[in-house]
Order: sequence, then C-alpha cells, then structure tokens
Amino acid sequence: MILDLWRFRKCFYNVFSRNRAQAAEIVRRLLSLLSELNDDEQAALERLVREWVRNKDLPNACVQILWEKFTLALPETPENESRAALVLLSMIAG
Repeated sequence: MILDLWRFRKCFYNVFSRNRAQAAEIVRRLLSLLSELNDDEQAALERLVREWVRNKDLPNACVQILWEKFTLALPETPENESRAALVLLSMIAG
C-alpha cells in the first residue's frame, strides 16, 4: 500500500495543535500507525513526516513527547514504543 500523503495529513491534521494533550494524541496515532507498516509503507510515512516538518505542520510538542518516550522519561513507556519513537525522531531529523 502506498500512503496517500494528503489523505494521511488530513487524518492527523484534525488534531494538529500546539497544546501538549493534542501533541500526545498525534504521537500516539503515529506510533500506532508505524507499528503496522511494512518497509515500503514506512518509507512513505517518512516522506509524509518530512513534508509535515517542511511545512511546519508538526508541533514542536510532538518532538518533545517523542524524545521523552525514546529516553523513557515518560512513565510506563514500553521498550517497543521507545524504539518506535526513535524511528519517528530520525524521520523528523531527515
């Protein structure tokens, strides 16, 4: 399956906001999506994330929450979620 960039942007866009609770929801959705993707779909997600970063659509709070999940600073973050957060952080970093 090839990810349709605009369809997925719209899917996430309704929660794009600058507050932490909504950023946490974006992160939750991205982590959930990432866990279901094959390699080709993951590459498409990476293009989508880079587009969001380029357009400044992805709130900085998302990066902060991903970093907290990666470093296990957020309580009850499972190891697999920490690894997935690192994958998303690398996508954001380009």
